[in-house]
Order: sequence, then structure tokens, then C-alpha cells
Amino acid sequence: MLCLPGGHLEEGETASEAAIRELKEELGLAITPGRVTLFAVAYIRTNHENVNAEFCAILRDSETPTNMEPDKCSELVWCTTDNLPLDVHDVFRTIIIDGYVKGSRYLEIGY
Repeated sequence: MLCLPGGHLEEGETASEAAIRELKEELGLAITPGRVTLFAVAYIRTNHENVNAEFCAILRDSETPTNMEPDKCSELVWCTTDNLPLDVHDVFRTIIIDGYVKGSRYLEIGY
């Protein structure tokens, strides 16, 4: 299943700092703080409950995401929001469509 890059907060880290760190660790991107924007907060209940802060990043033409964790991620897929692949995980499909495309800043998924 396809999902967005992500992870968890480390001790003393803000959500935007975690997003920047995860983009570096997972995609090899050196993103500065002014290039990430929070677009939604998602409360998610699937097999456990969690809260996600969802960010988007502005990439420069010279930047190309690279799969830095091939042991955890089998592939990277670049697609448009109006043509998401069928194997995008339902939770992330909701985050992308309702949060990013439709602009809902607060999402409750699985409740």
C-alpha cells in the first residue's frame, strides 16, 4: 500500500522539525523551515489511535526525492492528486483528498 512519508516526533522536536527531518531521512531532501506548510491535522483510529500533523513541502526543480529506506519502502510514486493510484492506503487517500485538495484543516478518520 502507498502512503505519505512520515514518522514520529523525537524528544524536544516540533511537528515541523520532525517533518523536515523525516523528509531528509526518507527522501534525501534538505528542506528548510520556510518550505514546509501544515495543511491538516488528522485524528486517526485504525488498529490504534494517533494524531498526525500533515505537511506539504515546496521542492525546487533541482530536487528529486530518492528512496533512502529501500528496506522499509519498496518504491516511490509521484502522481497528481486527481489521479491517485488504486493502492494508496485509504487513510492517506482521505488525508490527500479531504485535507490537501479540499482544504479541510481538521480530519477525523475511523471514528
